[in-house]
Amino acid sequence: MNKPLGFLSFLYVVLIFLVSFVSKNCAKCIHNFGTFSCTGNPARSKNSPVVWLSPILPFINDTEENLHGLLNYCIKAKVRGILCFGFGVTLREGNREYFYAKLDEQIPGLKQKYVQQFSNAYTCDSPNSEQLMNIFQSKCQQQGILIKVNRSYKL
Repeated sequence: MNKPLGFLSFLYVVLIFLVSFVSKNCAKCIHNFGTFSCTGNPARSKNSPVVWLSPILPFINDTEENLHGLLNYCIKAKVRGILCFGFGVTLREGNREYFYAKLDEQIPGLKQKYVQQFSNAYTCDSPNSEQLMNIFQSKCQQQGILIKVNRSYKL
């Protein structure tokens, strides 16, 4: 006999990963890259989606245009919160080699820029990080979108 989830039944979280508003270069480098779609007109509530804004790829989609586009998607979808732990990408061993191979294949010359800028670093922060974070915080505050992790899941 299946038991109900009991104490877990109150929790309803939809976590959506958003990467890029302008997707042509990201689709070339990220495995299983998809596109955004929002149907209906959901009202913001405690059960509204929470978006994880990641990864933002240095030199590829770390632009103001991309960020504004992503935030507009979130506003349209009436998301409750956006999780953003910075603007950049993490590259583990194995992932880095795959990513670099795709860069060589799809965007010649960019791998060398990554190697020069980040070497074998696990965390590769965008050179535009500070500027993007200011835009992110300002626009989310204006729209009433939660950005602090501990508040995003608070019912």
